[in-house]
Parts: sequence; C-alpha cells; structure tokens
Amino acid sequence: GRTWLQAVLVTSQFVISATLVATTLVVFLQQVFIADKDIGFMPQQKLVIRNLEKGFTENSRNLLADTIAALPGVLGTTFSAATPGDLVGAAFYRQMVVAGNAEQPLQLYPKPVGADFFKVYGTALLAGREFSNARDLDRFLWSSVSADPGSSRVQASAIVNEAAMVAAGFAGVDEALGSVIRMANVEFEIIGVAPDTNFQSLRNAVTPNMYIFNPENFINMTVSYRDAVTEQNLVDEIT
Repeated sequence: GRTWLQAVLVTSQFVISATLVATTLVVFLQQVFIADKDIGFMPQQKLVIRNLEKGFTENSRNLLADTIAALPGVLGTTFSAATPGDLVGAAFYRQMVVAGNAEQPLQLYPKPVGADFFKVYGTALLAGREFSNARDLDRFLWSSVSADPGSSRVQASAIVNEAAMVAAGFAGVDEALGSVIRMANVEFEIIGVAPDTNFQSLRNAVTPNMYIFNPENFINMTVSYRDAVTEQNLVDEIT
C-alpha cells in the first residue's frame, strides 16, 4: 500500500512540475511575441488628456495644443476621438460604397483623427499624404451627411488602412490613392494608405478603418514627449 501511495505522489509531483514548466513556457513565448509584434504605432512617451469638454471651441482647443507644444521636452500634440488601445467607438461602423466597385456596400470603421495624428504616434504612411489643417477639403463634419439622395455632394478626404484597402478590392496603394468612397451624399477621396494598427487587443483582428479629419469629435489630446521628460513633470507643467 505504501509503495502504491509513493508512486501516486511521485506521479502527481511530475504532472504538476510538467504543467508549471509548460505554463511558464507559454507565458514566456507570449511575452516574446508581444515584444516582437509590430503594432503599427509607438505607445512610448505619450500622455493622453481625455474627455475634453464639448464646450471647447476649435480655436480654444488649438490654443491649448499650441501652449502645450511649446513646453520644454514636448515633441508634438494631436487630437482624436479615440486613441490606440481604447475601446471607445471600436464597434462603430458605417456602410459605404467604393465608386466603380459594382456599387457593393462596404463596412468601414471611421476613426476621427487630427492632422498630426500619424506623426505623433510614429506611424509612417505606406503611400500618399497625411491630413492638413490648410486644406479645407480634408475636413469632414457629420452634419454634412444627408439622408436625402438628391442633396448636393459634399467632398472630404480619407486615409484608409491596409485592411480597408483589401476589403475595398484595391490591388494596391496606387489603385487606392485618388479613389472615392461614398457615404450618402459625402464623397471621400483617399489621400493616403496607413499600415494596419492594433487599436484593440492583439486577440482582435484589425478592422478596416477609414481615418477622417473630423474636428467635431476630438475629445482626446495626445502629447508626445522626449525620453528625458517624466510624465509627472509634464502633468505638473500642464496643470
């Protein structure tokens, strides 16, 4: 009986040890995967100021951005509706149509971002250009969308990610640039193609995103700062 009990204990200890080794190995491999994974943006040295009051006018918002940008150690600022890693607006999508693509509806996820969004987050476009404050046609307002099919056309600009480019049926960036995506009475001209960015968990597939320069939905500000600056010092400077 004692020999049997010893055998059971030894076997149990072996199974437990093997399980612990396997679990440790899985955790280690996950850490290696995360460390090596290109998530499409640089999250380091970023301070996010969230939930800016809706009472902020565009001028007051820009004044705040210029004031912070002038602080020592600040590299740049940008606005957006959500920031990488947020779940805000992650499930929001609109049915759109790519002109000349058999008028088949396409499900795209609008992401309102500022003109310097890609620069601040260290994301280099694959092709085309970023939004510009100096170009009126780059801007888009949701109030311009009309349900009336006979309403006048409104023009704006958009930047799509690779997933959206593929979903739209474009063979490559050259075909995508200059193409038009329609939503009701709005015509978005594709001015740039961005790499796929993991805005959500790495467990989630990258959604087909369409970035729009939509100032009315800017509720978050991202501040990029130098390595030598601590986040607490930056917060003290701002407040």
